[in-house]
Formats: sequence, C-alpha cells, structure tokens
Amino acid sequence: MQALLRINGYDSLEQIAVGGMAVVYRARKLSIKKTVAIKVLLPHLAADARFIARFQQEAETAARIQHDNIVNVIDSGRSDGAYYIIMEYYDGLTVEELLSIQPRLPLDVALSIVLNTCYGLEAAHAQHLVHRDIKPANIILTRQGGVKVADFGLAKAVDKINLVTHAGKVVGTPAYMSPEQTRGEAVSTVSDIFSLGVVAYEMLASKRPFEGGSYSEVVDRIQNAEPQAVTSFNPLVDEPVEAIVRRMLAKSLDTRYTTASDIARELETTMDQHGLRRDRRCLVDFFNDPSGYAEAAANGLLERLREQLSRVGQMGQPQRTRFYEKIVYLDPNDTRARDALNQMGAATPAEKGRATKPRPASSTSEPALDKNADYRVILESIDREIETPDTFALKLAMRLKSPVPRMRSLVAHLPCTLVQRLPYKKARWLMSVIEELGGVGRLDVVVEKAPPPVEEPVAAKPKEAPKPLERRSFTGGVVCPRCGWEEEADAKFCSLCLNHFNRTDKLDMDEFVIRPGFDRPEDNPLSGEEPAAGNVLARRFRGVHPALIAGGVLLIAAAAVYFLSR
Repeated sequence: MQALLRINGYDSLEQIAVGGMAVVYRARKLSIKKTVAIKVLLPHLAADARFIARFQQEAETAARIQHDNIVNVIDSGRSDGAYYIIMEYYDGLTVEELLSIQPRLPLDVALSIVLNTCYGLEAAHAQHLVHRDIKPANIILTRQGGVKVADFGLAKAVDKINLVTHAGKVVGTPAYMSPEQTRGEAVSTVSDIFSLGVVAYEMLASKRPFEGGSYSEVVDRIQNAEPQAVTSFNPLVDEPVEAIVRRMLAKSLDTRYTTASDIARELETTMDQHGLRRDRRCLVDFFNDPSGYAEAAANGLLERLREQLSRVGQMGQPQRTRFYEKIVYLDPNDTRARDALNQMGAATPAEKGRATKPRPASSTSEPALDKNADYRVILESIDREIETPDTFALKLAMRLKSPVPRMRSLVAHLPCTLVQRLPYKKARWLMSVIEELGGVGRLDVVVEKAPPPVEEPVAAKPKEAPKPLERRSFTGGVVCPRCGWEEEADAKFCSLCLNHFNRTDKLDMDEFVIRPGFDRPEDNPLSGEEPAAGNVLARRFRGVHPALIAGGVLLIAAAAVYFLSR
C-alpha cells in the first residue's frame, strides 16, 4: 500500500504496520540511500489538537533515549498536513510474529529476549520514562540478533502521567496491562515490569497468563487471579526462572521488582549457572532458522538428559519427577519415561495442561481444531469499551491490508464472516489479530461439498449421415437457401446475398442419383449431351424472384437508352 504523502528527501513509502494512533511506512532517505521507518499520524486524528500534541510528545520522548535496545528517533515534522516521526528501520520480526512461526521458543532465546528488553527499559526508566504498552508486537528481533523496544506512543514522563484518557478509558493493551493500569491508577516503571512479565510467561509457556472471554473478564483475572506456574506448561523451565517470572507478575508493588536492572542481573546469573547462551550469535542463529534451531536445541538437551539416566536413582522424588517430565516434554513417545511417571503417580506434562497450541487466537472456548482443515473466520463482536466499529474496522483494514470501506461494511453488521476459507495457521493468526484489537472471533470448519455422482458413460450414438438439402440443381450446383441464387458446386458463398454455404449445402457427385422425371437429356447432368442455349439460360435464372429479373432488365434498358441518346 503506497502512502498518499510526500516528505522532502524521502521516497518509496510503503506501509508495514499500523497502530492505534499512526501508520508506519518503510521509506528511503535519498541523500544517504538509507532505509528508515516513518510513523504518520492517522488523518482523522491529525485534526485533533490533543492527538497532535501527544504525537509530538512521543517524538520528543523517544528522542531523549539513545540505546542499542530501543528504536531510535531520527527526526520529526509535518508535511502536506500530516505529522510524522522518522525512526531507524530494522529488518526483523516482532515477538508476536515469532510466536506465530515458532510457538515453543527455546529457553535461551526466550530469556535472551527478556534480558535485552530489560536493558532497553533500563535506559528508558533512567530518563524517568515509562513505556506503558510493552507487548510482543512492540519487541523486535532483528536479523543481526538485536532486540529493540518500539512504539513509545503511550510513553510519558513519570511525573506527568495521566493514565486515563479524556473519555475515561484506560490506555494500553488489555492482556498485558498491570493491575494498577486496569484500575486507572497512576503508573510507574514497575508497570512496565509487570507487562514484560506477561510477555516472558507467554514465550515460556506458549500461552498468556491472563485470558478471558471479554475485556472485563481479562481485567478481573489480572487484578485477582494468580496464573498457573510456568513449569506446569513447560517443565524445561527450572525453579530460578520460574521465580523471576512469578516476581515480575506480582500484583503487589511491594513484592514486584522495582527496577529492570534487578531483573537483568538475576537473569544473567541464572542463565550463566544453567549454561544458557545469552550472546547475540544465538539470536542470529535462531532468526535464520527458527524451527531448525529449536529442534537442534531440543535434541541436544534430550541427549544430555538420557546420558544422566544412570544417576536417576540418586535423585530425590521431586528431582526424578522433573527429570522424567522434561524427557516426556521433549519426546512424548518415550515410553520408559512415561511409565516412570505413572509409577510415581505423577501426571505427564500433557495431563497437567501443557499448552501445545501456538497461541490461543480467541478467548472463546473452542473444540479441538484439525490442523489439516480449512476454516471460516467469523467476527462475532467487538469490545465497545475499547473501540468503536469505525476505529476497529480501520485498524483491521490496516492489519489485513484490505480496503477500509469493505471492513466498515462488514463490522457494521456483526456477526460477520471476514474470510470464507483459510488454512489452519493463517486462520489462527487472523484470530489473534482480532483478539489483539479487542474483538471476539470464531472458527468454523469449511465442509467440502460431496462430489456429484459419477454417471456411467453412455454409448455414443452413431452419427447420422447429413441429409442433403432439398433445393438442389440438376447440374450439381447449389441453390442458395436464402435468396434462391444458384452457384457452382464448389462455391463457398452466394455471390448475390453473400450467404455462406455449409458442407451439407454441397452435393457429393459420387452419390448423385438421377431423380425420376428426367425426361429430357438436357435436364440430366450425367447424360453427356449439350443442352440448348435457351434451356441453360432458363435454368440459370430458375428460383430467382421475378422482381429481381424485372429490375435487372429495366436497368439494362435504361443504360442502353442513355448511351444511344448521346
């Protein structure tokens, strides 16, 4: 999608993302041939002074931070009535996109992303800035192994924070908000820590810690419910990592980490003690081949665990249980480990509710889905406390790169079918987009129609010989069925009315039969006798309308009189 915007010194604007306030384009700075990202305030918001001030504040806020783990701002301004921010462009994927490609992230990759995000938040918090919208879509993994925190659109100085908007609505993404954010209270840097804890939980457990069928249900669980332990979904997560995530998700501000620096120090120590890589190279290798890297990491760990089978008897009951759970998690077909868990009376990871699906695309309950089937994606409702139908349709159109009028017409008549047929992975991705924007969707299996019954082939009837036309001449010529003019036997069309003859109009001389009534030899074309001149002339004009003959005679007479009178 090309932008309807021209900024002096930049060209090749192409849309790559959309947010609640702005659209992001990829462009090129002509002077140095460098690719950049340009965030443009949405047109309907550019007419509101409050949004313009907030957008300009974002540029000033982000420009104050210069760090390797934050998307840096280069410039900002106004062009053709549109407000824009120019930022560094990174060739990579968001964590949200990574989870859709590789739902089960390797432990070292997930923790490295959390660690580098802590570095970025540490720099922002040092400037007394709180992000307020930490989520997978705002964390970028670059092709070079860097981790970048993006979109400071909601960031504000701590001493100037007003979490509730002018309409009394809480800002932020519901599933990743802290308890104090959902209550509309003043937030601080510890709110970013809670949101990062939700992201860490999702990467490690392959599911979100707080889910519900509606906005209010999600908020209630964030405020009151304790999430299930990460280890119940992923036994590869050891207790030190579980403790870090649990403390990041603490509802009490007194229990939660107070700074991102504290998390970074504990993660560095834990990863070093467990031999987990935290260098940039591991992220580069994972980015280049997510599935291959995850499979190699799982096989390597499984091999090391099986080498320790001889020492299982020296372990205590809890250690043995965790040991066999790891093996079953990595290889569900390992009967020896499963039998050992059954003898100890322990449940396997699958029985404990380990999430094996990529990510729940909709908070509504769904039956087991067939990954080999195609699905119809139905938008059932939207949370009108978060979005209006028009804004929801606009955001959905931007994400799907679909015409806005079409999305508006669909959203205006809920429930509606967004897509008639999608494979499993794409359908789940679309459901995650719907949920992220505040909607509720449903997947219906596309049932194939039964093929029509195959009919028995019917024996082809023998073709009948074409019947000769009744209007034939005795000389073997053909008489035009339209005007009655007679042409030679090999003529292709009538020279009088230009009617084209078909092959049945022509006479096969080999099958020519003398009809009864040929009394005169000149009427028989096969007799070999020359007919009289008068008879030939009479036959030549046989079948011609008398009016045509009279007209021709008059025309010839008029021409003769004209030439004689000169």
